[in-house]
Amino acid sequence: MNKLATALVLGLVSAALFGCGGDSDATTAAVTDFPVSDDVAGDSHVRYVVDPKGALAFNISEASASAGKATIELVNSQSVAHDLAVEAPNGKTIAKTKRVSEAITSTPVVLKPGVYVVYCTVPGHRKAGMKGHLTVWSSG
Repeated sequence: MNKLATALVLGLVSAALFGCGGDSDATTAAVTDFPVSDDVAGDSHVRYVVDPKGALAFNISEASASAGKATIELVNSQSVAHDLAVEAPNGKTIAKTKRVSEAITSTPVVLKPGVYVVYCTVPGHRKAGMKGHLTVWSSG
C-alpha cells in the first residue's frame, strides 16, 4: 500500500510541475524508481536515460516516434547536469529540456517525418558521444 500511495503522490507532484508555468515549456521532477507512463494523451513519448554509471551516453542511440505532438523526456540520475536538445533535419534546434542533475525533465515538441538528432548541449558532451537519432514516421 505504501508504494501505491507514494506513486500517487509522485503522480500528483509531476502533474503539478507540468502544470506550472515559467519561461519554458520544459518540466522537471525528481528521479524516482517509478516509471513515467509512455502513454501521454495519445502523443508520442520518447524517453532518454543518461547512463547511471557516469558515461557520457544515453540508454538508446536510435528511437522512433509518430509525426505530430510528442514529449521528449530525459532521466538523469547522475550528479553531473545534462539536458537534451532536438535538432530537426534542417539543422535547427526545435526543442530543449532544462539542464538537470538527479532529476527528470521533459519538453513538448511537434515532429514532422524525418530523422532528427538528439544530443546533450553541455559543452563537449555531444562530441563525446551523448547523441542519438530520432526517426519520425508519418502518422497517416
